[in-house]
Amino acid sequence: MTRPPHNAVVVGFDGSTGSTDALDWGAREADRRGLRLHVVHVWQPPPMLSAGFGTPTMPDSEAILVDAAMRVGNVAPQLTVSTQAVPAPVAGAFIEASFDAATIVIGAHGYRRVGIRDYGSTAWQVAIHAYCPVVVVRDIADDDRRSSIVVGVDGSAESALALDYAFERAAFFDVHLVAVHGWQLERLDEFTAAVGGAADRDRLEEARAAELTDCLRPLVARYPCVNVRRVSAREQAATAIIRESRSAQLVVVGSRGRGGFRGMLLDSVGMELLRRATCPVAIVRP
Repeated sequence: MTRPPHNAVVVGFDGSTGSTDALDWGAREADRRGLRLHVVHVWQPPPMLSAGFGTPTMPDSEAILVDAAMRVGNVAPQLTVSTQAVPAPVAGAFIEASFDAATIVIGAHGYRRVGIRDYGSTAWQVAIHAYCPVVVVRDIADDDRRSSIVVGVDGSAESALALDYAFERAAFFDVHLVAVHGWQLERLDEFTAAVGGAADRDRLEEARAAELTDCLRPLVARYPCVNVRRVSAREQAATAIIRESRSAQLVVVGSRGRGGFRGMLLDSVGMELLRRATCPVAIVRP
């Protein structure tokens, strides 16, 4: 695959409803940030062609990309747009593009559950392996009226990257930020406090809320203009984040978490967000 323009927003488009939503979101993102938009249509070569027999043909790619460019022209007329057709495995094409891209944007269609993981999902594979932030667009209805960015916080290094990404966007777009820390009981003293009196439970909740405040302190100092609402809840992290996503224009989480707060691994919280969040989800990687 020919590398996309450096630091462009790269969008996957195949004409489907999901990819159209991703195209609209990516066009607005590139336009607001003053970046180029690079639209990619990935087509899977037939088995004989993959084995070295036959000549590549792209019967629909040109028309699909022309439609994409026309749509972008309506969404963001001043945006610089390039297009590319790529004969390759879909996930592999976007993972390669992520070496140079500012952001990869793909739709959330085509899910196929296999056990607890979704091995058939391009979004899942790209979110795991990409080298830049990946935004999976699930729902952009009433996007302009959604007033917050939600970020999952778990104290890990990847969570710190997600906080950087979320605060920067909240400051740039002048929206408030909701920092969510969903936590479970982990140690014997916490179980003891949970079944003890109200005062013990209050102290436990205050301690977890203080952990969230400590994680936020450097970013609050760096971005004093951002209005932050803190949510520290004794429940699964995915449940708390998904609830807050109902009024959000974007949810941001790190690609992996640490054991200290639990539950922020991409194959648990991230997977649930890719399936159930009611707004686009950004997976931020080192």
